[in-house]
Amino acid sequence: MPIAAGFAINGAALMLLPIAHGAGIVSVALLVAQQLIGDAAATISFVNAVSLIQAITPKPMLGRVNASLRFLGLGSILIGQLIAGNRGRVLGLRATIAIGAAGMLLAAVILAISVIGSVAEII
Repeated sequence: MPIAAGFAINGAALMLLPIAHGAGIVSVALLVAQQLIGDAAATISFVNAVSLIQAITPKPMLGRVNASLRFLGLGSILIGQLIAGNRGRVLGLRATIAIGAAGMLLAAVILAISVIGSVAEII
């Protein structure tokens, strides 16, 4: 559950970005809050995800699994950046960031109702 909770908190923190407008103290506070809350949640989620992967992967396969997941992850980031850049041009940056944050919240819900969301303890 920490993996899904980390995704959800990070997605909620990302919703602070489109709200920040201008160079005032409120915008600075929103950006700092997003960094502190979102990055802490992402770190917790990432550490738990890697721990789960390492716990369920047979030792001889661990290097290949990590390399494959890294390749797929970085490839999906590249595709997501291309799509987000296009959407940012069409819809505007604030709307695109809000859509991305909503997608992260949706991913957290899907993860929470999956088998991974029911893992209570990593052995």
